[in-house]
Amino acid sequence: MQSKKLLTEANARLKAGNIKVSIILKRNTLYLQTTLPPKPTSTKAKPHQQQVNLGGVYLNAAGLKRAEAEALRLRNELTMERFDWANWSRSQVDPLGERTIADWVAAFEVDYFNRRERNPASETTWEKDYLMPFRRLPQQQLISAAILIQTAQLYPPDTRCRQRACNAYGRLAKFAGVDVAIAEYRGRYSSGAVNPRDLPSDEAIIQTIEGMDNPAWRFAIALMATYGLRDHEIFHVDLQALQEPPGVCTVLEGKTGWRQVWPCRREWWELYCKGHFKRPNLTARRNSDYGVKVAQFFNRRKLPMLPYDLRHAWAARTAVFGLDPAIAAKMMGHDLSVHTRIYHQFLNQSILQAAWERSQR
Repeated sequence: MQSKKLLTEANARLKAGNIKVSIILKRNTLYLQTTLPPKPTSTKAKPHQQQVNLGGVYLNAAGLKRAEAEALRLRNELTMERFDWANWSRSQVDPLGERTIADWVAAFEVDYFNRRERNPASETTWEKDYLMPFRRLPQQQLISAAILIQTAQLYPPDTRCRQRACNAYGRLAKFAGVDVAIAEYRGRYSSGAVNPRDLPSDEAIIQTIEGMDNPAWRFAIALMATYGLRDHEIFHVDLQALQEPPGVCTVLEGKTGWRQVWPCRREWWELYCKGHFKRPNLTARRNSDYGVKVAQFFNRRKLPMLPYDLRHAWAARTAVFGLDPAIAAKMMGHDLSVHTRIYHQFLNQSILQAAWERSQR
């Protein structure tokens, strides 16, 4: 009974992850079931529901962990249109000690979401910090220290992407029991070392907002500018609470969860955010998907700024207005060390001049 409960829980996790592959029990061994292309010997022409023999994987905790990993591997092959029945015959199912990189990545994903809730925020982290670097690995080769190091070295030295890849490969190596000194290749990247950019002035932001002919996108840009929101957070704002003075913006969920932000500038709330506005009619399963769609809109309209420039400008504006950095960091959804290390670099000469002039009044 306990094993069958574990089977039910495993299938629930696959369903929650939109995997569309189920694990079934036949004669005390586990099979996968999903829609698959016809077998080479079949007379059928179209994909249909079929079962995959996992080669003697039994109904127990270890067997179910293996079956979940194989389900993810199967899903990935179908998604990338790489499925081949020859790789799934009973004789071709790899024993635990001879898994390919694709197998280990699939097993790692199962373990990753067994340790944390699967939601839009965690899926965004998974895709950006793990899945993207994992995709660069040669999927059908056996995992080894040499392959992990060689792939990490494909990224430019001393960059965020090199650092992210080394972190991901190091965790995968530890999970697979591979001894590799991958940390030596991380480089000297620091988010605080990014070159300062010229932020849009408040005048340029106002022109962009007022020049937007689409009311929904006008509202979205105003939200990002007035509250320093991340691109995906505009879709998680409590619009009803936004109507109450002094215009506090409540972010219900997102990369850093629930938080509240006060407007900077307050008149922007009164002019552009106060009122029963509608957001852009976008749907997405992950926060990163919202971010992509927002960036695409800015690019199509050839706007004179990037979405995150509005967030950076908000941070700089709070410094000009004398808001305590610890309070600004709290409103932005990160700690003070991040705020000091990253956002102080955006204080260019014009911002420093404005802050000085304000201090002299």
